[in-house]
Amino acid sequence: MTDTTAGDLPDRTSRGDTTGMSAANRAREDLAMALSAACRHRPNADDATEQLDRLRGATYTFVATLRAESATIEQAVITTKQLVAATIGTPPSSPEDRALAEQVVRWGIDAYYDSAPRAD
Repeated sequence: MTDTTAGDLPDRTSRGDTTGMSAANRAREDLAMALSAACRHRPNADDATEQLDRLRGATYTFVATLRAESATIEQAVITTKQLVAATIGTPPSSPEDRALAEQVVRWGIDAYYDSAPRAD
């Protein structure tokens, strides 16, 4: 049996087929695909803003899913960084990719705390 805890999500090579996947794995796939697409776009691309919005949303969903599965902030950051590295390489091939990777991690931190239960 494969362990699919928040910090150890298996990487799937068949991008796009999310049938039968857990919520965390779907969120992982969505983030990887959104990050790949955002890295391919040029700053003047007509849909660059749409790609960044999709990437931000995928980041929020991924980290909220990790948090819902009891991941700590440290685990969420490490898991997000691992996903980014697996998707765009280490080190990122361009300054733009590096900036995008750093932005994804910042969005992930925001997402983790945005999804935290609020005290009344």
